[in-house]
Amino acid sequence: MAIAATIIGVAGNVVAALMFLSSILTFIRIAKKKSTESFSSVPYIASLLNCILWVLYGSPINKNAMLVVTINGLGTVLNVIYVLLFLFYARKSPKALKRTSLYTFSCLALMAAVGFGISLGIHSKDTRITIFGVLCIVLNIAMYWSPLSVMYRIFKTKSVEFLPFYLCLTVFINSALWFVYALLKHDIYILVPNVLGLAGGAVQLFCHYIY
Repeated sequence: MAIAATIIGVAGNVVAALMFLSSILTFIRIAKKKSTESFSSVPYIASLLNCILWVLYGSPINKNAMLVVTINGLGTVLNVIYVLLFLFYARKSPKALKRTSLYTFSCLALMAAVGFGISLGIHSKDTRITIFGVLCIVLNIAMYWSPLSVMYRIFKTKSVEFLPFYLCLTVFINSALWFVYALLKHDIYILVPNVLGLAGGAVQLFCHYIY
């Protein structure tokens, strides 16, 4: 069982890496057009916050989650780059720049305050794991569903131009693998968000199918 969990976890890390890297295609387009167009910054901000929290959950809070730490460490680095690039290319759209800046710095400040408060105020390791686990669930769900922040535009234009297909596909596959991993490891904090991630990925792929 442990070997199976490790194999699934490694496969999940590979797909998760592809999920994070898939956004490079979006930013190549943004760089060529020198504009963020109608792309949303929400997926990258949500992904950044999610990755940071999973790194905290995995180490040093829960030292048995090394696979979780490694992939989310990579995700943190990549999403920092994505958010900075989005801010850079959003300069031509004051509204997008203001919104992205507000979301980013507000969320990071809130996370820092929560993390600092938990570290100082809660000394029980099990309680810390529980609190960070719950926070990870919330942000993991936000990350998986965040591409649908452009849902209104999709329905209005009948187009999925600004809903990146490869991001949707890798979200679905990644959720499926981590769902199996969570079952094998009996980790409720990984299981719950990935059940909803499967649903979110399915909705996103369905949007691509019908539009």
